[in-house]
Amino acid sequence: MKQFSRWALTGVLFTGCGGYERRSLDVLTVLQELTSQTPEALARDKAPGGKFDLADGLDLREGEALSLVMSPALRAARLRAGVARTVADAPVGSPNPTLELDAAGIVEDVPAPWQLGVGLQFTFPVSGRLSAETERGEAAHRSAVLAVAVDERETVARVREAWIEWSVAARRVDLLTAHRERLVAIERVAKRLSEAGELDPADSGLIAVSVAALDTRTVGLRSDASLRRAHVLALLGLVADAPVTLVTTLPENVPVAPTDKQLAKHPKALAALAVFDEAEAGLALVVAGRNPDVSVGPKVEHDAGRWAVGASASIPLPFLDRSERRIAEARGNSDLARAAVATALQGLREQRFMATTMLAGASDLRRSVVEILSPVLKAQLARSQTLIEAGEVQVLLLERLLEESLVGEETLLNADRQAALAHALLLSLQPEVSP
Repeated sequence: MKQFSRWALTGVLFTGCGGYERRSLDVLTVLQELTSQTPEALARDKAPGGKFDLADGLDLREGEALSLVMSPALRAARLRAGVARTVADAPVGSPNPTLELDAAGIVEDVPAPWQLGVGLQFTFPVSGRLSAETERGEAAHRSAVLAVAVDERETVARVREAWIEWSVAARRVDLLTAHRERLVAIERVAKRLSEAGELDPADSGLIAVSVAALDTRTVGLRSDASLRRAHVLALLGLVADAPVTLVTTLPENVPVAPTDKQLAKHPKALAALAVFDEAEAGLALVVAGRNPDVSVGPKVEHDAGRWAVGASASIPLPFLDRSERRIAEARGNSDLARAAVATALQGLREQRFMATTMLAGASDLRRSVVEILSPVLKAQLARSQTLIEAGEVQVLLLERLLEESLVGEETLLNADRQAALAHALLLSLQPEVSP
């Protein structure tokens, strides 16, 4: 019987004990996994909104879908939300029962000097801590989910902005390439006139200098476009030399600027509000932790060869509690989270102002080219065409007109870039569909 009791006691003491075998992680294996991911496989199997074909190149819409799947940062954020959900779903549980052992010896000379006692106490959480901890877990999960929504929105916004900048850089190279063809045609005419003695060789040389300067500038712009393309691929989760054809895209349909009421439903605002709710739940948990729980349970005593069975109860006395610091910290975190909500809303309003201002500036820039520069250039080009038909070729005038025409085309491209960036910013400010 004594041996059985000894083994039973050992089993009770070690029931909650356990071990864990640590896992290892090879960085090279992780790199190989990242490299093995291809947009073709994701487009076929995992693309949000359905499958699409990459044979005709990758456009902005498809790139946005791929970034939501392939971004390692987003995968990590979703895993964090999963951890929060697991924590929220796990039962909070009551405190472990407490095993009490008492021993006392009588100092006088008596036949049975030892008094022994053993008890088992169970704690009943009457303080409200368990419900507060459950609410804090749910608030933490909602905060993590909305943080993922913010990360997804910002990832797509970064892809849009990078795609626009790359598209503008690529189109600028195309503008300079087309301008070079026109300039080279004038250079050939200038050489013939110079050889015929009808044009000063120095003037012909000026056009050659313009062609050389244009070539140098084009090399720099091609390098810039290549870097911007690599940046787009990195945002998509692809390696810089991925064999993917990107399609230049500049959004045109401008969404309506959101109202203040709609901005209040933006993922950033909702996420900041969720952080505030989590901080409030944390404060409630700390306050609930000050309230005492009651512990009761059976107790067995042995005294002078006699056994006694009874019960014991205990309750902490909170007058020596030292949780004021934890409460002050939790309250400070709640106040900080409340301020972050106002900061998030103010930031959204500033972005809305920037977007509308950019749209107005792009419209004015385009109007200045269309209504002021273009008519003058057309009139001068028509006059030059008349002179050419009359046998009078003014090579330097044509070269200057082509230069000004290029300035107008680049200005229009800059206006399109500004309007496209404003479009992307307004699109990122749209409220959550189902908050």
